[in-house]
Amino acid sequence: MKRIVSFVLLVFLMGTVWSQQARQARKVLDQTSEVFNTNGGIRVDFTIVATKDQRLVDKSDGRLFLQEECFKLETPELKNWFDGKTQWSYLLVNEEVNVINPTEEELESINPYRLLLSYKKGYTYAIGGITSFQNKSIIEVILKSTQKDSDIDSVVLYIDKVNSLPLYLKIKLHDRTESEIWVKDYLMNQTYSKSFFQFEESKYPSVDIIDLR
Repeated sequence: MKRIVSFVLLVFLMGTVWSQQARQARKVLDQTSEVFNTNGGIRVDFTIVATKDQRLVDKSDGRLFLQEECFKLETPELKNWFDGKTQWSYLLVNEEVNVINPTEEELESINPYRLLLSYKKGYTYAIGGITSFQNKSIIEVILKSTQKDSDIDSVVLYIDKVNSLPLYLKIKLHDRTESEIWVKDYLMNQTYSKSFFQFEESKYPSVDIIDLR
């Protein structure tokens, strides 16, 4: 009987700790989301490293522009625009642009900061054990997907305690692909026009446009 009581108490305490961690993680994510929602347009400079089964797939520097639901992504291999409805993906090596009306999961796969809009559904969250990164005090937040049909397995964020901005993101997919993103710089309070987040055909006269909508 004592063993049964002890086991029940242990399960109860573990559940209480998990609940507290989830509330704390949710509070941190809410603060980070608020920063992005109240600072106008934002530019993010980053380095991304993609691996699969611990083998290097790609490494490149990039720049991401954010404003409300819109974003523009630039890397040496890819340019991507999203104006809140339509997404244009330009693969430079193929000289072609694919046009789609993306799903939420497709948006998250291109723009990991999209998670700051969607973490309230489809994920559980908890506080991790890492407390410092690049000589800065951080809070580690771990998100775990609860959607069976999602490509994303988990996401790890290192969030600066001072300004609530992510310094590092790690996205793990079910196919064992991992993407690590190191943020190099933020430029806040920018203003971008709607057309900034749209593909302009006149600037790319030689590309093939494939409309998949």
